[in-house]
Amino acid sequence: MITQLYLALFGFALCGLYLNVVRLRIKNRVSLGDGGVDDLQRARSIHGNFIETVPVILAMMFFMEIEDLPPVLIHSFGILMIVSRLCHFHGILTHKFAAGLARRLAGFIFLSLVIAGSIILLFKYFV
Repeated sequence: MITQLYLALFGFALCGLYLNVVRLRIKNRVSLGDGGVDDLQRARSIHGNFIETVPVILAMMFFMEIEDLPPVLIHSFGILMIVSRLCHFHGILTHKFAAGLARRLAGFIFLSLVIAGSIILLFKYFV
């Protein structure tokens, strides 16, 4: 299964993001929230956004795979989601103007995938 590959990759990424938040909490002695620590606020934002977006795309990929849709379509969703998360990561960590562009691109890719996936899955449901 193709989705299995992306679930594993995103699983490793999630572990890294989680451990980064834990590291910053320990370093800055912050138990809850971000304690006003900029680095921790950024790490929590990256981690939270990852958790909010990745499962939706993985679920869509899984159901597309069950519907026996072309592997290239499923890989496209996985690869574009990786690109989206990398853009978001870069956008949060960078303080320059390009950061806003990277975050907007991440959001655009994610929303495009959700809309396309929703249309595809509804079509398959009714046909």
